[in-house]
Amino acid sequence: MKIDTKDLNNQMHDLVECLEAYFADLDVKRSELDEFNKAAVDIIDSILGRDESNLLWITYGDKVNDLHAKVWVLQTLVDDIQELTSDLSSQIRQDSERLKL
Repeated sequence: MKIDTKDLNNQMHDLVECLEAYFADLDVKRSELDEFNKAAVDIIDSILGRDESNLLWITYGDKVNDLHAKVWVLQTLVDDIQELTSDLSSQIRQDSERLKL
């Protein structure tokens, strides 16, 4: 079976473009998510801070801490996805260059 390296290289190029576009879109969404999460956390913390009795914190503090932890996990996951996307794109680009030789 003969492999058409030019066609394969074109497909690799298309794949890199797709991954780079995905990375860029994910970066925009990550920025929006960071802003949204920060605003939500600030509002929650502000409301809890106004409660002089600490009843809200006593009642909901564990859930608020869980929410903060999940937000952090989500941000870390997005970072990991971006890193994997970037690594894959770089690897495909390198392999494509070797294929041209």
